[in-house]
Amino acid sequence: EFLGFKRFCMGPSISLAVYKEKWLIGTFAENLWSVGNGSSDRNDINVAVIQSFFYYQLPKEWYLTSIPIISVNWKGPEGGRWRVPVGGGFGKKVVSGPVGVRFQVASYYFVSKLEPTRQKWSIQSSMIIAFATKAEREKMKQ
Repeated sequence: EFLGFKRFCMGPSISLAVYKEKWLIGTFAENLWSVGNGSSDRNDINVAVIQSFFYYQLPKEWYLTSIPIISVNWKGPEGGRWRVPVGGGFGKKVVSGPVGVRFQVASYYFVSKLEPTRQKWSIQSSMIIAFATKAEREKMKQ
């Protein structure tokens, strides 16, 4: 029962990104509203998520990154609707043949916290594996 709204939700979303020299900057935003009557024991939903991303390429496939995920529960209690992290981290891209792997670590402090958890810190780590397409593999051979 902890995960999910158990309600059908819909809403708009938008994504924008700009790549310039060593920078990649963008955002993804969406707002969801519950639709239909549903069960009377379930609250109406009105939530938004804004995920911005910033990458700065360093030498030797290293990079700096910040990917804060801002969320807001528009129906939450006053003073506990927003979850706003501030922080960032670093990563390394490793390529071996047609396979690329990104390793990344970041830490975020929450300057504003959602009720009821009031989480103060978050540490994120990830490993992303990417396989080259056939056209990309042919290009690598040249």
